[in-house]
Amino acid sequence: MKKQMQSVFKDNFGIPLAEYVRSQKLKRALELLYNTEKRISDIAYDCGFEHESSFIRSFKREFGMTPGEARRRKCYGGSPE
Repeated sequence: MKKQMQSVFKDNFGIPLAEYVRSQKLKRALELLYNTEKRISDIAYDCGFEHESSFIRSFKREFGMTPGEARRRKCYGGSPE
């Protein structure tokens, strides 16, 4: 059943379900970085990542910068997108 749902999702949206979920988690993390003063490790856990290091790797792959860089860029008027 799980494999069938993943296949249907990919057929309809063009990306694997796991990739979509990860992308949504990272978008939420970006919002938290911009709008709170939470520590990066807390944001990682709040967004469903078990390890801060895997969060940072995924974030960098998605946005081309680390969470710390994104937060600093926001403070100085930049944007990761």
